[in-house]
Amino acid sequence: MKRFRIKIMSGQYVDRYVGLPFGGGLVTNPEMQKNPPVNVPGTKYGLHAQEEGATQFFEQGANEAFAKLRALGYELEMVEV
Repeated sequence: MKRFRIKIMSGQYVDRYVGLPFGGGLVTNPEMQKNPPVNVPGTKYGLHAQEEGATQFFEQGANEAFAKLRALGYELEMVEV
């Protein structure tokens, strides 16, 4: 099965990756402290500056997430892992 990461391609959050939402807990990673994830209102997704924070979706899940975020006006790209 193919796996994908979803990357934001335009706007304020360009080059961020779709992952889990940020819950506001302890962050010890210096890179995440400088550029923390941003939650997408009304969804179960967060936008991460680091590729390692991205969720790896199987094709069906990637299509679902892609459609939801696209409907909110995000320009996206699915990157095969």
